[in-house]
Order: sequence, then structure tokens, then C-alpha cells
Amino acid sequence: MDRIYHLTQAGREAIARPDCGLPRAIRELLGSIGFATPLEEIAARLGRYGKRDIQARLEDLEAIGLVESIAVDWLLELLALGSWAPQPIGAPH
Repeated sequence: MDRIYHLTQAGREAIARPDCGLPRAIRELLGSIGFATPLEEIAARLGRYGKRDIQARLEDLEAIGLVESIAVDWLLELLALGSWAPQPIGAPH
């Protein structure tokens, strides 16, 4: 399942601190994640690592609260329902 990733506050704080103790490869991985970054884009930025390895590390990082993800299928469902964006005040429902 395709997912989109972003850093949590803890993830942003971790990469901002050079003394955080995370291995260089994990810091690189965290640094490759933008606001809403698909796995394909992360893998392209970190081409020397395999996509499956990257996905496994992302799952680990999500489990400890440094990243969050959302399934692309779920986002598409929201889009289909028209629930993906707030409606302006006074807009017809």
C-alpha cells in the first residue's frame, strides 16, 4: 500500500539536533522527508538504499513517533467524498 510520510514534531527536533544520537543513515532518511512525501520520492532521494529497506525503517520510525504516514487510498477516498478540504464559511453543503 502506498503511503505519504511527514515528520512529527519529535522527528523535526531529532534532525535539528546534531547530538541526537541517531545513526547517520536514519538522519538522512528523516532529512529526505518533506511535508507530505510519497515513499517513491523518499526512495529516489536515497537511491543507494533499497525501497524495502527504506519502507521498513519508516515503519520503525513511525512506531517510535518520529514520522507519521497516511495511506494514499484513504486520501483518494476523502477526495472522492469531497471531504479533503475545509469548505468556506457560508458555502452550500
